[in-house]
Amino acid sequence: MRKLEDYVKMLQPKEEDKAILLYGSQYRLWLLGNYIGTAVWVHDHRLGDSFQNQVVVNGQLLQFVYVADTFELVINTRRQKATN
Repeated sequence: MRKLEDYVKMLQPKEEDKAILLYGSQYRLWLLGNYIGTAVWVHDHRLGDSFQNQVVVNGQLLQFVYVADTFELVINTRRQKATN
């Protein structure tokens, strides 16, 4: 298990890239030019800083860790209706 954790840490963004990432924010992710989905940038004590999602399937909590070489911050642009 330790080898897997070290490998995933190696694939995560470099320190200079991490400086612009915001913990708890959602990002669109690409790997080798292919869109792979969205995930949240988190600090994980086992894996270090990484893009992750949690999903419940058949009552079990699954944690997905994404490796991306390109990322884009998801900005919610919902507009509020006027209440006049």
